[in-house]
Amino acid sequence: MSRLRGVAAGVALGVLVAGCGSIDVPGTPTGKPSYTAVPPTPTLDPARKPVTAAHGAPYSADAIRAALAASGSRVPAALRSDPVAEAIADALAGRISSYDGEPYGELTLSGSCDDDLLRCDLQAKGVPLFAGDRDAADLYTFSVEVATGVVAPAGEPALRGYPADLTPTLDEAVRAALGDRLVGKSLIAAQWAPAPPADAYVLRYGTGEEEADRQVIVRYDRTAGTATVVGE
Repeated sequence: MSRLRGVAAGVALGVLVAGCGSIDVPGTPTGKPSYTAVPPTPTLDPARKPVTAAHGAPYSADAIRAALAASGSRVPAALRSDPVAEAIADALAGRISSYDGEPYGELTLSGSCDDDLLRCDLQAKGVPLFAGDRDAADLYTFSVEVATGVVAPAGEPALRGYPADLTPTLDEAVRAALGDRLVGKSLIAAQWAPAPPADAYVLRYGTGEEEADRQVIVRYDRTAGTATVVGE
């Protein structure tokens, strides 16, 4: 995407309030509910459907700078001022990817800093244009060293911004591949995975018993049709 296109996309994005915690593999429960049920999220009117699962970086550094400037008090002033803002823009432009390589319909930046303002956390939440609700979003969390301008990922991203109607297909394929391995377990969460491979997903299965649940995490390569249990 050209630099001009990235700026235009960034300026057009609504920078909204987002209160999200960092989790490993989030997802909307299917089948048996997860441990803690939450109120339903208001639905959205999807603007389009993704053409492919061609993951890619949809933003230029200038687009991220525009989103930072528009975030106001949701992002501490220490992160909105140069040279830190420039370092953040460069880092996020290179590390944020969307499911179809297109800009999000909504991009939210929010953050907080330690009392001494030496280290800050920054979150970027993207809701795709094809999302049916704001739960179908990607969440990236970064750690920022204010004095040096070093920006690093704080854990793995939570990538739920993929077409929700794929979930039953993915679940069926994984169960067919693993056979009895998932008997008695329900799909608790699912997310897309960054390439390579080009079209992969991570699915979490469990019984829903909070203390005794021995969950199974599966990485599924949709192109190859292979399912691998993580950690085995």
